[in-house]
Amino acid sequence: MNPIPFQDFRRMLEPNRDELERAAARVIRGGKFVLGPETRAFEEEFAAFCGKRFCVGTGNGLDALLVALQAGVRDVRPGDEAIVPAQTFVATWLAATHVGLKPVAVDVDPQTGTLSESAVRLAVTPRTRAIVPVHLFGFAAPSAAVAGLARERGIFVLEDAAQSHGNPEIGSGDAMAFSFYPTKNLGALGDGGAVVTDDPELARRAAELRDYGRSPGTNVCTVFGENSRLDEMQAAFLRVRLRTLRQEIELRRKIALHYLSEIVNPRILLPGRGSSPEEKARSGVWHLFPVRCEARDELRNFLADRGIQTATHYPELPCEQPCYRDAHGSFGLCGEVPVARRWARNEVSLPLWPGMTFSEIQRVVAACNEFAG
Repeated sequence: MNPIPFQDFRRMLEPNRDELERAAARVIRGGKFVLGPETRAFEEEFAAFCGKRFCVGTGNGLDALLVALQAGVRDVRPGDEAIVPAQTFVATWLAATHVGLKPVAVDVDPQTGTLSESAVRLAVTPRTRAIVPVHLFGFAAPSAAVAGLARERGIFVLEDAAQSHGNPEIGSGDAMAFSFYPTKNLGALGDGGAVVTDDPELARRAAELRDYGRSPGTNVCTVFGENSRLDEMQAAFLRVRLRTLRQEIELRRKIALHYLSEIVNPRILLPGRGSSPEEKARSGVWHLFPVRCEARDELRNFLADRGIQTATHYPELPCEQPCYRDAHGSFGLCGEVPVARRWARNEVSLPLWPGMTFSEIQRVVAACNEFAG
C-alpha cells in the first residue's frame, strides 16, 4: 500500500503545471527579475483578493512582519511591548524582538489555538505598542474585537495571516502580513511574503523599508531599510496560483469535513468552531488539520506504521526556544498559559492538501478510529 505523505507538492501543483512553466518562460523572456511588472501585477491582484488597497511584496513572511511593524510602530523605546499569542511559529515573536518590542504572550483558544480576546484585554498596559493576532492553522483570530480595543488606545494591530490566505474573517487590523512559503495555501515555488493594508502611508513606508529604505524610483535612503523584495519569478508563480486559490480552499474544506464527520475516536480532539461538522468545516481555510491527543507520540507512531505521515505544530512554544529562554527564563515571557502548553504537548497535524484521493482520506479516518493508545 502506498504511503500517504503529509504533503505532496508535485501532485498539488500538477493542475497548474503548464501555466507555471509558461509564467517562468515569460519572466525569462522579459529580462526583468526584481521589482518588475510581475511583482506590480501580483501586488494589485492580491490586494484586491484581500479586499484591501495596497500590497507590498517582501522576500519572505518574517520580513513581511518585520517591515509592517517598522512601518506601523514609530519611536520604539526600551520597555515597549507587543502582545503575541503564546502558541505560534517563532517568526511572530522574532519580528517583535527585531524592532525592539518585548513579546508579551497571552493564552489561546482551546478549539482553534488562536489568540484569546479576553487574555489580550488583561495583558494591555500603557507600554503596549502593538498587538499581533495570529490566524493560526487557517482559523481567524478575533482580530475585529482586538482592533476595536486597540483603536481606543492608539495601539497598532498587525495580523499575522501567514496561514490564512483567503479567510474572509481576517483584515480588521491596521495591516496583515503574509508568507508565501511553499506549504502555505497560497504558496510560491520558493520564498516570499507581503504586507497588505488600506493605509497609504503605511504602504509607502513598507515599500521604502523593503528596498534599502529608498524612496521608490530614487537612490535616496530616507530610513534604515533592508533588502527584502518579492522577486519576479515568484510573483509570476503566485499570480498563477492565486487564480485557483478559492477552489483549492473549497477542496481543503471538503477534506476537513470528512475528518470532522467521520473521525469519532474520543481520544482524538478535533478542531474548529461550531456545533456541527459542517459549521466547523466552514470555520477555517485549513492550512493544517490540527488534532490533539494526550498520547501524541503513540498516535503518530501508530499512523506511521500504517504509512500515514503526520507533523507537529508547534511542540516548543516560542518562549521555550533557547534564544528566549536564556534571555528571560522559561516563564519570563509566557507566564501562565495552560491552554497553549496543552496544544504544544498534544497537537498532531493530519495530512490535508488539494490532490488527496478519497481512498487516502478514508485510510486516514480509519486509522484514527482504530487507534486505542
